[in-house]
Amino acid sequence: MQPKSTKIISITLLFFIVICLSSCYKAPQVTEYCSHEVVIDKAVPATCTETGLTEGSHCSLCNTVLVKQQVIPAEGHSSEEYDFDIENHYGYCLKCGNRFTEKHDMDPETKKCRKCDFETVTPPPFPSGYITKEHTTIETKHFICEIDADTYIIDNLEYYLETLFDALEVVSGLSFNTAEHGKILVEVKKAQPVDGYVSETHIAYAYFNRIVISTGDLFISGGHAIAHELSHILQNHNCGWNFRRILPEGFAVYTTYKVTKYMEENHPDIAYALEAAENNMRNEKISAAGYKELYSKPLSYWQENLLPHAMSSDYAIGFRLMKYLDSVYGEYSSWITEYQKANPFTPDVSDDRLDIAEINRVLPMTYGEHVEANFYTWLKRNEGFFEEKPDNTTDRTHLSYINIYPRYNYRLSTICFEGFEYQDIYFNIDQLRRYITEYKGDKLGNFRFFFGALEPTTIKLYDSEGNLIAKHFSETAVGTYSLEGVGFIQFVGRGTIMRFNILGFASIE
Repeated sequence: MQPKSTKIISITLLFFIVICLSSCYKAPQVTEYCSHEVVIDKAVPATCTETGLTEGSHCSLCNTVLVKQQVIPAEGHSSEEYDFDIENHYGYCLKCGNRFTEKHDMDPETKKCRKCDFETVTPPPFPSGYITKEHTTIETKHFICEIDADTYIIDNLEYYLETLFDALEVVSGLSFNTAEHGKILVEVKKAQPVDGYVSETHIAYAYFNRIVISTGDLFISGGHAIAHELSHILQNHNCGWNFRRILPEGFAVYTTYKVTKYMEENHPDIAYALEAAENNMRNEKISAAGYKELYSKPLSYWQENLLPHAMSSDYAIGFRLMKYLDSVYGEYSSWITEYQKANPFTPDVSDDRLDIAEINRVLPMTYGEHVEANFYTWLKRNEGFFEEKPDNTTDRTHLSYINIYPRYNYRLSTICFEGFEYQDIYFNIDQLRRYITEYKGDKLGNFRFFFGALEPTTIKLYDSEGNLIAKHFSETAVGTYSLEGVGFIQFVGRGTIMRFNILGFASIE
């Protein structure tokens, strides 16, 4: 039995606990019988940067929430136009009127910002180049190239040379004979400075199995001299006779025209380096007075006389003659092999310089006695083909990216190319800048480009890493834009550039 005092203490303690618990307990409010005095909780509109609330309500008597307010997300800024850099875009908000800055909202699949024009692309695999420090020998399957020191060389030279070699055989119907004559020697010569200026295109000639070209003609400045001189080698490999003037020059210039056309369809990267096929015609211009003079004398007369009013007599007549043979007889080169069959050339015992009477036998022997008389009849009907057209263009729509170089001819030209049809094409500005500054030693200030097109044009400018740094739309189809910080540019969509100039040379501005 517990002592009485202990029992009293226990009862007292229990009573104290009950009192404490009862004081902590709060009876639930019974609202189902509340008449509810409704108070409206006003809506708070969202702003560009802060969230808002929908309209709600509660009871002022029992404080019960009758209509819960919902959070309205911040609306965010909106703009019709944005400036941008690599990290952010900037605009003036159409709703709040304030200028704002936002991080790009990049789509990981498209690599484009969901709000502005900023994007990133993988830089195209532009070919690079290098500058020889000393005399350099490069040997390929069919060529030995002896190249002067301090010459700019494209890094895929073997591909260019061997592709051109094969194409020349395809278009001409003839074959090189390197098995007998050995590899073709290509000597690449730098010009001597004149008043401190070094031309990149200055000399070109062929002699049997050797050609000499300038540094710019090695697939750099848009010269087609290498194709022309290799055409002479091709003729030499098939016939040792020297036909003089119209026939060999006509064969070389027309073969160059055909091989460039072939490259435009099959190897547009090389075609661009050779220059547009139509540009061959610029050296073959004959004026109206020249045509009148041409028709006044038989073709045999022009085998030993120069045609007045022609830019280059032998080229001009020969080009037209070869086009005639190709169009009317289906080929233009069999006179070379047919004469060789009838009159085998033996270097040890023969003088390869044929007299005019013998040269005049070549075409009738191959194509029939009326070949020369019919030439003039055909030419009168087709003079328009040979006219230089101001809107001549070269189809480069299958070319996705290229290097471009200014023309360093007898004087520096700011023109890089003319008459260029494109489809989403990229131009390499990094390599262009290097070519101008490191190779040619020109200082650049206010480096920029000018273009003239046939239609409104969209242009994108990227840095070297592929970040879009500017986008321009030219409604007037002409424009001048800075190249500072630009690694490469893109002409978007399909169009025709009629003129593309590089500006900012310290030597001429």
